[in-house]
Amino acid sequence: MKKMRNVLMLAKIQPTAGTDPVPAAATNAILCKVSNPKPLMAEFVQRNLDRPYFGNKGSVLAAQHAEFDIEVELQGSGAPGAAPAWGVLLRACAAAETITADTSVKYNRITNILEAVALYWFLDGIRFIALGCRGNPSFTVNAKGIPIISFKMIGLYGTPTDQTMPTDADFSGFKQALAVNKQNTPSFNLHGYAACLESLSIDFGNDVQYRNLVNCESVEVVDSLMTGSAVIELPSIATKNYFAQISTEVLGPLTLVHGTQAGYIVTLTAPKVKIKDISMSESQGIAMANLTLDFEPDEGNDELELLLT
Repeated sequence: MKKMRNVLMLAKIQPTAGTDPVPAAATNAILCKVSNPKPLMAEFVQRNLDRPYFGNKGSVLAAQHAEFDIEVELQGSGAPGAAPAWGVLLRACAAAETITADTSVKYNRITNILEAVALYWFLDGIRFIALGCRGNPSFTVNAKGIPIISFKMIGLYGTPTDQTMPTDADFSGFKQALAVNKQNTPSFNLHGYAACLESLSIDFGNDVQYRNLVNCESVEVVDSLMTGSAVIELPSIATKNYFAQISTEVLGPLTLVHGTQAGYIVTLTAPKVKIKDISMSESQGIAMANLTLDFEPDEGNDELELLLT
């Protein structure tokens, strides 16, 4: 009998395709929530043969890969200029990491020369391996909640083995998150208006494809369309007319700042956000505007910047 609470995820950048970088618990442990793990996703092709009777005609194994949904808290490392321990996952999602010593860590989208990550997932005495992993991240910032990044990772299937759970996992690179509220989240601005924000979600929209051809097997990010949504208190027309901005297809900036102490400040910035539609809802008796958002690049690979300071 295996217990689902006895789990551990390790992640390490894989510099060379096809070569296992061998993640270690002491240096590569990820403090996260893994949901819907699929360490083996098999693809079968049906045999199409004529027989003079009913029945399954059989199938042939064509390919196999692994998928993991990983959720981490969106929090800085505690020291300006030090990369967060979860940064390896974002780097494997078509994002570049730029470190300015003692000052900041920046993440932004890239299109070429994409990195991949190796994942080891331990489940109560079984080790599952997925190499060459790439994925799609999405950000969720909800009032009175913990901001999170959700990663949907796809990788090459590795043979599971019985392995003792590591006892030296080091989670010191993960700092306690701050709840989203007025005190901890000093700023949100959409199209020049400081709206009362209830929730914000941003999806990188990476199109991640597992490929298995003769001589080639890999996971590739082939396209990306960033989208999102926000729920805010409905302002008066005189205060901010978002309806007119939809009609005139206005593109405007979005900025969110979470955290107030150096090493824990997270800033999300997008230069060109289009509001696609507005629907109404109610929260605690207050009218809310539900906004559907598109994120467009300005000069390229700059739809969204995540800055940790």
